Amino acid sequence: FSEIVESGFTPGQNCYHCMMRAWAKHGNLERAEAWGEHMTKAGFAPNDETYGNAMNGRAQNGDFAGCKGWFERYLASGGKVEIMHWNMLLKACAKSRPPLRAQ
Repeated sequence: FSEIVESGFTPGQNCYHCMMRAWAKHGNLERAEAWGEHMTKAGFAPNDETYGNAMNGRAQNGDFAGCKGWFERYLASGGKVEIMHWNMLLKACAKSRPPLRAQ
């Protein structure tokens, strides 16, 4: 990523989303979310994909509280709830240790 910037190219929002997904996939949620902050500092506003990446990263790693926190931020930003958001919350419940009960 730094090579792209150093060579004079300006990364688009999708580049930041790719970095978020990659770090979340490897279980480094702090680094994944830091890329969301880098994106914001670069002048891009968080969008549906940004919040979805953050929620899915937390869900994949069984962090229900973190997933729910991102869901609440998404709602506060005026986001429209889709079925995928409920699925991510349920996935976070199922992957948490001990498993949480969806209510």
